[in-house]
Amino acid sequence: MKEFEEYLRSEDIVTDRIKEIELPIEKNKEFLNKGLVTLELEEGINFKNDVYIKLDLDGTRPVEVDLRPKVEKLAGNLSDLEKKKKDRKP
Repeated sequence: MKEFEEYLRSEDIVTDRIKEIELPIEKNKEFLNKGLVTLELEEGINFKNDVYIKLDLDGTRPVEVDLRPKVEKLAGNLSDLEKKKKDRKP
């Protein structure tokens, strides 16, 4: 907790207004007695090959695609190709 408080102070966040409270934890015995819940596919179905999930856009949220990793990889590949071309020239 001290490390966290030090981090907050380093970010100029006031820590003296933070108040610790104790939350009681109660076990939900009904839920615990149900056992482990798992998903199972019908026999003979391969999820990777047979199950298709279609995602539709409803227009309520903007879609953001971060292409930086691909651009960085392509840029790296291009620089590798340029080096190989330079090495080949006599």
